[in-house]
Amino acid sequence: VGTPDYMSPEQCVASKIGPPTDVYALGCMLFEMLTSRAPFVGLINRVILQHMFEPPPSPRELRADLAIPAELDELCLRMLAKLPEERPDISVVADVLDSVKDRPGRSRTQRYLQGRAARMVAAVSAPVRPDAAFASTGRNDSPELAVFGRLQGDLLLGLGAMGLIPFVYEGGPLGDAQAIFAPGASLERLSSLRSTHEVPLITDAKPKNMDRIAALVKLGVDEVVTDTATSSEVARKVWRAIRRYRRRIGS
Repeated sequence: VGTPDYMSPEQCVASKIGPPTDVYALGCMLFEMLTSRAPFVGLINRVILQHMFEPPPSPRELRADLAIPAELDELCLRMLAKLPEERPDISVVADVLDSVKDRPGRSRTQRYLQGRAARMVAAVSAPVRPDAAFASTGRNDSPELAVFGRLQGDLLLGLGAMGLIPFVYEGGPLGDAQAIFAPGASLERLSSLRSTHEVPLITDAKPKNMDRIAALVKLGVDEVVTDTATSSEVARKVWRAIRRYRRRIGS
């Protein structure tokens, strides 16, 4: 099992891993080298949720006493991007670290940072790949999204990257959830959800299934996405429904 302190968001949801996964782990190492702490701290479940949904703090702001170079700060945050495609290539990482390592240093702080950059360059030559994904479900800060049914890991990760906190909903009280997403739910199930909860209800339909779309409108479903919608398309509709709901209740 991978070490939670260095696990990428895609590993947390048992999604596909690749070179960007290594970049994320190295980003965690770089963060720790610069600040003397991991990007996210706390109990294991809390750390996993932070990897999935919360932006990392800026090393430069966290350790203002060290005068961390802006390019190292920017590189570290890019390496810790939630979406794999937004992380830099490993060659870019090595180039930035090399430029800092070779910079003439005069102060004690500069020598300290150059030494850490040199060790990081060595680490880049042998990236660490945790052995297995670490699955987790949980709750975090609002806006929470209750998901009735099962989501693919990529979609779950994408929704988290768009500022939503999805969690598996199996019925009963919604807690702090501000919307329900029920992909593939039957009309009967959607009718039950609509009658028992006032928060926005979002589901999906095939683009040409006009009978289902008409029935969904009649049920009072707030938003409908296509069954092939990307995470950003789903998130956009969820956010739109949540904003309308917040205006309606005056929050």
